[in-house]
Amino acid sequence: MRRRLLLLVGGGALLLLGAGSILSAVLVERRFRAGFDRELRSKANLLASLVEQEHGALQVELPGDLLPEFMPVRGREYFQFWDGERTLLRSGSLGSRDLPRARRARTTRFADLRLPDGRRGRLVQIHFLPRVEIEGSGGLEWVVSSDRMPAGIDRRPVVLVVARGIEELARTITGVRLSLTGAGLVLAAGLLLVVRWGVKRGLRPLRQLAERVAALGPQTLDARLDSPELPSEVAPLAARLDELLARLAEAFEREKRFSSDVAHELRTPVAELRSLAEVAHRWPEDRHATQAFFADVGAVAAQMEELIGNLLALARSDAGADALWVQEVSLAAAVKRAWERQEPRAAERGVTLDLAIDGDDALFTDAAKLDLILANLLANAAAYAPVGSPVSCRGEVDGQRFRLAIANAAPQLDPGDLPLLGQRFWRKDDARGDGRHAGLGLTLVRSLANALGYAVDFRLDGERRFTVEVSGPRVLAVPAALRRPATSPAAAATADGADLKPVLR
Repeated sequence: MRRRLLLLVGGGALLLLGAGSILSAVLVERRFRAGFDRELRSKANLLASLVEQEHGALQVELPGDLLPEFMPVRGREYFQFWDGERTLLRSGSLGSRDLPRARRARTTRFADLRLPDGRRGRLVQIHFLPRVEIEGSGGLEWVVSSDRMPAGIDRRPVVLVVARGIEELARTITGVRLSLTGAGLVLAAGLLLVVRWGVKRGLRPLRQLAERVAALGPQTLDARLDSPELPSEVAPLAARLDELLARLAEAFEREKRFSSDVAHELRTPVAELRSLAEVAHRWPEDRHATQAFFADVGAVAAQMEELIGNLLALARSDAGADALWVQEVSLAAAVKRAWERQEPRAAERGVTLDLAIDGDDALFTDAAKLDLILANLLANAAAYAPVGSPVSCRGEVDGQRFRLAIANAAPQLDPGDLPLLGQRFWRKDDARGDGRHAGLGLTLVRSLANALGYAVDFRLDGERRFTVEVSGPRVLAVPAALRRPATSPAAAATADGADLKPVLR
């Protein structure tokens, strides 16, 4: 950024400075040339005033001593008069040579030329009518204006070319150019220093912010970067970094809690396995005890397997690494399959399922993930519903969306528990002794629902009736990066004209 700013600001400033210097040089040169031309034209007008027409003849009264620049030997300037095609008079500095003239030009003309002595010069060519001497009321007088000229007098036009060297003008212009170049170089050097200092000072807050970010570590995530001293342009960046630090601190804290909770959850079954092993080792001849030992080991292993399986499924879901296999699924059939796995446990507690699905219950989604969501929700309802109470399951598929609500009585829950639902390993205190539940079910439900683009909502009414509602699109929209071929041709169906091509992963 610093190099880019130096290049853009410094380069732009130098470009403007160079353009300004060139423009100034051009304007100054034009001004000097215009002054030179005015001086040359004034001298031509002076010479033209010396030409008179008397009795039809043209005469030039040239005061030689007053115009030494046109004299022979010493003269460095030149002039020449023409009367038609005939040279009326030339300066002594010309000798027998002629100055160039434009024969058809009838206006004042300026041009560059090479002087007879080889120098570079500039000329002016004018056309004029000489003054005429006439007899007036007060005697003889010279008349120049045409409106005072008596009739019958034919005035003959005269062409005059005056030329002089431009070496003094060239020296002046060269001096101005050198002065502007020198001043431009000094200004450019100063400008670069100022730009470098300004960019360095302007980027100081970013450098300080970078140093503060570099000093951060896992133990200093509670530090904040935003401060009143930061300029308004950097403050939004610091605010976003503070938000990122807050999320990282939360993630670190969550991972710490997760590791602690995993250790806590696995410590109990591992201790049970060790205790069972010690008992079996102490009384190996007790056949009935050995059989009970293996049964207990199987139950503990199943509990650990379920916990580890849920953790792996949760990790894959959070990482978005699971492929999505889309096929046509009957929502009612999926609920029944999930309940069949919970029915033995529910029958022990006298918990029944009240199922009702309105409308066409066909969904196009990942059947395996939907089964996991339903299995965890129904397992949670079957385990925590009061003994002998029903679990209500109401579904509705309408157009492009579906909604499924699973409700059961939950006298053990309080409204303050709702924000905690879905956190890893969270359980009500009175349920911690139940080894069948590790507190990952609702967390896995949230993660899987997020992967499928579904919304999960927890509600608790005044009668302590707990409801979990899952809603989302009837047809799963899968990003191209997660697509794989569907397992059912029915997934190619369309709803309301929407393109539902099941090429999904």
